[in-house]
This record gives sequence, structure tokens and C-alpha cells, in this order.
Amino acid sequence: MFNISLEAANFWIRISGTVMITGAVLVFIGALVSVRFAGIRDRLLDEATAQSARVTAEARAAAASAMQKANALEAQAEDLKLQRLRLEAIVYPRPFTGDDAKALQAALADYRYPVLLVSYGTGEGRYYADQIYAALFKAGVIGQGAGFSHRISAEGASSFIGVKVYIPVDNEEQVMADPLMVGMKNANIQVTGWSTGLYPPIRLPETPVRLLPGERIIYVGDKPATVAAAN
Repeated sequence: MFNISLEAANFWIRISGTVMITGAVLVFIGALVSVRFAGIRDRLLDEATAQSARVTAEARAAAASAMQKANALEAQAEDLKLQRLRLEAIVYPRPFTGDDAKALQAALADYRYPVLLVSYGTGEGRYYADQIYAALFKAGVIGQGAGFSHRISAEGASSFIGVKVYIPVDNEEQVMADPLMVGMKNANIQVTGWSTGLYPPIRLPETPVRLLPGERIIYVGDKPATVAAAN
């Protein structure tokens, strides 16, 4: 069939056998290399995945920590702001504007009773009393002349808090309807207490001034905590 000698055929058979063996060896080596490097690849992929997971977890933890610190700083800043506002409310004087003074004077335009203002303490309480005194003076219900009452400064009585009023009438309804109380409400003066009766319940400081018939008394002390909180 083929024009080839026996020696040539044996030669090519040996060659093909060698090629087959070599191919089998190469296939075997290729399989080993493939399996080996596949394992290495999988291990490297696992390590990369684990590293990526660690980095992601660390990043998330860092972000959460930063957010927590930011929230803490924000809360601290808000707390400091509230403390500052409370301090300002305590330190700053109670407001008494020109409109407040006019409202008080308008209510007392036809008032027939004299008013005695007693100023307690120093600082904010004294400053607030000065403003109320000026408005009462302009209203003509307080002054230094005959038929008028006076202002008394009670030194060393800084523990007196708020604004209290004494009106010698019979009941609460008459107190609330008194033009002095109405005027103080219209002037945004927060009255923290009031009393009635023949004699004022709060003893006046040592003074030569005597109460006039029907005289009303306004006691002005330091700013109460409720006013500071409202401001």
C-alpha cells in the first residue's frame, strides 16, 4: 500500500511513540501545573477577598466611629449653646422697652394712688428697678414732691427674687383689676407674687418714708430662674 521500507516504518513508529509519550508527559505536566496554579489562584483570590472584606469592615468601622464622634461633638456643641443661652439669660437684664414703659404709663394715666418702689440687691435687679421707676415717675404716680411716694434702695438684700406687688384691697379680683397690675402686665413685667391687707407683708427697709393712704408697693429684686428660662 505504501512504498516504504521496514526500517523506515520502524523508525516512524518509534518517532510516533516518542511523540505520544512526550505528549502524554506534557499533558500530565500541564495537568499538574494547572491544578497547582489553580490552587494558588484560588488561595490568592481567597486572600484578596478576605483582605477586601477586612478593608471594607475597617472602613465601615472608621466611618461609624467618625459618625459617632461627629454626633458627640454636635451634641456637645448643642449643650454648650444651651449653657451659653442659659448664662446669657441669667446675666442679661430683663427687657423693658420704650413700648413697655408707654404701656405702663397709659394704664396709670388716671391713677389716683401713690406708688412706692422698693429696689433690692444690685446689678440686674437694680437696673430693672431703675427702668420701672423712670416709667412710674413719668406716669406721675411716684416722685420726690409732696403727695408722692419715693423709691427705697434696700442694700444687702440681694436674696430677694422677682417682682412682688402689695395692693391694699379686699380680694384677688380687685388686685387683678387694679390699673397698676393691668399696666405691669401690659408692660410685660412678670409679677411673681402679690398680697393684700392693711399692712404690707414684707417689712420695708429702715427709712423715714411713711406709707401714704392707699399706697401701692412694688418690690423689685433679682431675676427669677423662671424668667431666665423664658428668655
